[in-house]
Amino acid sequence: MTVEVGKQYGRWTVIGATSRLVGVAKHKAWICQCGCEKGTKRVVTEHSLTYKGSRSCGKCPDSLHRKWNPNGLSGRGRYTPEPQWWRDKKR
Repeated sequence: MTVEVGKQYGRWTVIGATSRLVGVAKHKAWICQCGCEKGTKRVVTEHSLTYKGSRSCGKCPDSLHRKWNPNGLSGRGRYTPEPQWWRDKKR
């Protein structure tokens, strides 16, 4: 999959290329702007765009993440009760 200027990946819209190579694997990086009302601009790697590693800035007020996780934390949040098997294991 080829990344192109003007193309949209999730909420990111690619607005330009950079000459930077990011990380140990030296992935090409792109300047992207989030489609939410904040319009955050960030450098995102080509790998994150094409393999769905990054879909938005993460600060979107109407983020899909916040719909399925009401406390806004990824994974187990502090408001999530411990499962019964874990409580039994700690005893």
